Amino acid sequence: CDQYFPVAPPLRDGESFLELTRQNLGPLARHVDLRPCLFPEHLATGEARAIYPEAAPIGVVFVDCAKDWGVSRTLMEVFAPHLIPGRSLLIEQDFKHHWTFWRPLHLRAWRECFRPIHEIVEGWTIAFEYTGGWTPDLAERAPMPEDFTTPIQINAAWSGVYSYWRSQGHLTGTGERTALLMRL
Repeated sequence: CDQYFPVAPPLRDGESFLELTRQNLGPLARHVDLRPCLFPEHLATGEARAIYPEAAPIGVVFVDCAKDWGVSRTLMEVFAPHLIPGRSLLIEQDFKHHWTFWRPLHLRAWRECFRPIHEIVEGWTIAFEYTGGWTPDLAERAPMPEDFTTPIQINAAWSGVYSYWRSQGHLTGTGERTALLMRL
């Protein structure tokens, strides 16, 4: 990692790495709108507008905050309506990480809107092209923990996830199913 980013002083828990990120972007920083914010698990009326008041078209959404099922859905409710069909990219940093196993479940639920186009094979990241068709009700299609109450439900869901992502040429690991089973 040091070949890409300068060695930085260690950060304390809760300390912002926003300025470090700007520095690491170098000359590209002027093209990137970095905005720290807290994503709620559920949006109240008008909250999406408060998080993204510009409501301008978005070229790239880099997701590194979907560390919770509800936040995963919320960030799509906020940003997906502003993506440009055939042009916008959704970069999923932790898509293949076994502790964010809901992202493959969620993106499978939204597969008519997002097409995988690039995978970092030895990493956790996959890039998707937004193909269009997002509607407000799509966020609700993404499964939540309460949808999985038995190992049979989990195995059925993961059979569908594995089958779909393999058919798209992208493999997910085996740890996701285990992590979900551990939550029962």
